[in-house]
Amino acid sequence: MSTIPDPTVLHPLAGPQRVVLLKPLVTDPRIEIGEFTYYDDPDGAEEFERRNVLYAYGPERLVIGRYCALATGTRFLMAGAEHPMLGVSTFPFTMFGGAWAERTLDVVTSMPSRGDTVVGNDVWFGHGVTVMPGVTIGDGAVIATRTPSTSPGRGRPPRPSRYAPCGRPGREPSVRGRPARAEGCIFRGVRSVHGRPPPPTAMDSHRWAGPAPGDDPARVRRAGSVQQRQARRA
Repeated sequence: MSTIPDPTVLHPLAGPQRVVLLKPLVTDPRIEIGEFTYYDDPDGAEEFERRNVLYAYGPERLVIGRYCALATGTRFLMAGAEHPMLGVSTFPFTMFGGAWAERTLDVVTSMPSRGDTVVGNDVWFGHGVTVMPGVTIGDGAVIATRTPSTSPGRGRPPRPSRYAPCGRPGREPSVRGRPARAEGCIFRGVRSVHGRPPPPTAMDSHRWAGPAPGDDPARVRRAGSVQQRQARRA
């Protein structure tokens, strides 16, 4: 009888150990990872916490849901990467200590925080994605290869990006999210997969990936609406 993967095993695949499950890997209490979320890197996947979560100098958390797939080079820039934006210069004088630190420490400590970085369930990060501080990404989003997760304005700090469930991107021009598959995709992606059912149910969710070739889109939308109504009654 076949078995499902063990979410507590660091290396879930046989052969070259380039894939790691992040939940049993990370030790920083500010990083929360859901079960089965993995990182794939042929060159030191076990160094994720040190090489891929950067500038984590403050109390801000990185929260990533279940069943997320992180391709090689996915990085999260935390709020410690911010430079002061209140004065005439963005140079980090405080970092160099001495008199500079004494005269500018109050500026740094009064800077508003970007807040936690939160990633939902079933999010796919393409190769080389960079997630900026304070971003919120919803369930089911797909972040394209080498895409920054937010677009800075001219001379102003970037605003946090928000992605709705099923990868419908918010008002974020720099990221390509996948289009909605059907009205029922919220039910399939959030309620079916991430409502903590037995893992075989989560695996079977691939069969709800979208309309099959030749399907009538209107019929698929109606079916999705029925599934949503059933979920609300449950």
